[in-house]
Amino acid sequence: GQGTRTAFRREEAKGEFEATETKRSERGLMWFQDKMEDGFDWLGRMCAEKPWIVILTSLIVCLLCSIGFIRWTPESRPEELWVSQNTDAVRDNDYVKDRWSYEPRFNAFYSKVESGQLLTPESMQKLNDLHSQTMAI
Repeated sequence: GQGTRTAFRREEAKGEFEATETKRSERGLMWFQDKMEDGFDWLGRMCAEKPWIVILTSLIVCLLCSIGFIRWTPESRPEELWVSQNTDAVRDNDYVKDRWSYEPRFNAFYSKVESGQLLTPESMQKLNDLHSQTMAI
């Protein structure tokens, strides 16, 4: 049933409609507002009168919406996330992966100075000599 507040508001609105001419959009807005009030009135009564039905229905809807998580796999490869799959870039990337190793390699070099600073011309020359020897291998 209608709540007294909603019914009073409708009666009041009817009087306003008769007393002043309102725009069609305002009447449509009032109609929409009345329907929203009726819907929330019904929902509140349903929750109060039959809480277990509301709880079970909420759980079932939540489970139905979660069915997609069965096939969900996280994706972190940027070429899969951000690049369209029908492009030359993807075909070139696939070609490179098929022919060469795709695992990234990280190299690090640590240098320790026995005394003084590392950023001196003599130290830089020694590092350059080491670099040249390594590249010659």
